[in-house]
Amino acid sequence: MENLFKYATKELSQDAFLRWLFESYNSSDKDVKEASRNLLLQFINEGISNYEQDDIVELWTKAQDHKADISVLVKMNDGKAYGIIIEDKTYSNEHNQLIRYKDIFDKDRWWKENTNGMIYIFYKTSFIKQWEIDTVKNARWTLYDLDRIYEYWKKYSTSNNILLKWYSEHIKKMLELYNNEEFVYETYPKYNAYGWFGFFNNVLKKKFEKDYKVYVEYSSYGYTYITFRPIMPIAEEDGTPCLELRSRDCNDSTNKKIILVTRLLTYGMEEKYEVDSINNYKKALLESLMQMKNSILITDKKLNKQLAHTKPIEIKNKEEFVDELGEILYELKNINENAKLQELNLKTLK
Repeated sequence: MENLFKYATKELSQDAFLRWLFESYNSSDKDVKEASRNLLLQFINEGISNYEQDDIVELWTKAQDHKADISVLVKMNDGKAYGIIIEDKTYSNEHNQLIRYKDIFDKDRWWKENTNGMIYIFYKTSFIKQWEIDTVKNARWTLYDLDRIYEYWKKYSTSNNILLKWYSEHIKKMLELYNNEEFVYETYPKYNAYGWFGFFNNVLKKKFEKDYKVYVEYSSYGYTYITFRPIMPIAEEDGTPCLELRSRDCNDSTNKKIILVTRLLTYGMEEKYEVDSINNYKKALLESLMQMKNSILITDKKLNKQLAHTKPIEIKNKEEFVDELGEILYELKNINENAKLQELNLKTLK
């Protein structure tokens, strides 16, 4: 039987699972009751108290109260009550809402009058970047990242309850994919993209980040991509062309073949610079590209967002992948230098 959470990957699905779990705090299923109460207590006991399983006497949950993903009111046998606000993420990022949410709930009259304390949990089951960790900390929320979530759920991998077992196995799989350092042959598209995220982040980014600005992102179109930007003195980093590599171009999972193909893109320039300035920049880059003999990068000869690409190369192993990509990046750096882009005046938008 296929794991439900392999397909239920959206945040609403995880919201529903967590709400089901919490509302099952008095379940006749021993594992469900334990999993529910222990996770709630782990949240509540974060610096507030030291309650035990049987101390929970009543609770209810709500979705989208003040637009927060999950709100939980938990009543204890000592007469106290606590509010737990959970911002739940699967693969999207924090969108500067945490400080605002906390301020709203802290000032909300009902929550102030009916609780003895508020707990704020940022619960994310995919890769979390340093800027997001810092944001959560600065907003004074408690972070539950993949490592911490797996630490809680790993013991339920042998549970007789199928939902708990599936969720535990799913979290383990996600952690393995984001820690991946090898080629990915997953046939399921989302697992494929997550596995390539791991390879891009743990292998390629670490290899090249000393010489390039490297970003690894998950696209809303269901694939992972990595971009490399030469460090240029003439403009803001994010306003210069980048070399992009996409997970969906990388492998033929059916035949277990790995392909390397890259694109030279100019996304983001239009948000920072004037049109004429951008076109002059692109022309200089294309002229430099066309003047180079036997270039790895093939020019598209148009001033579109994609200026050039490389021919697909079938790769035998990880070392060859890294070496071939290094050659392409080295040529990109030479093209930028030969184009004398430092002499151009990129005019910023007012």
